[in-house]
Amino acid sequence: MIITFTIKEYPELFTVSDYKQILRDVKEHFNSECSIHGISVMYTRVYYNPELNQGVVDYEFTNFEGRAYIAEMDVAIPNDYLTIIFD
Repeated sequence: MIITFTIKEYPELFTVSDYKQILRDVKEHFNSECSIHGISVMYTRVYYNPELNQGVVDYEFTNFEGRAYIAEMDVAIPNDYLTIIFD
């Protein structure tokens, strides 16, 4: 299954380190939110296209058939503070 996300404040410039941090933080947030709801995650893969400001979380649950509600999250990067919204 997939869930999409965007960054509320459209980032113009990122370093490779910023991209890696966002992907890591989104994955951790997704897994944490699922854990709060009692959902076991088999795998989670996160992708982000900065040109389109669109990201995708590819995942599979082991004990749940529907979609999980994932709350928006805030990420602090060295020169900015970003809000990530899940669709």
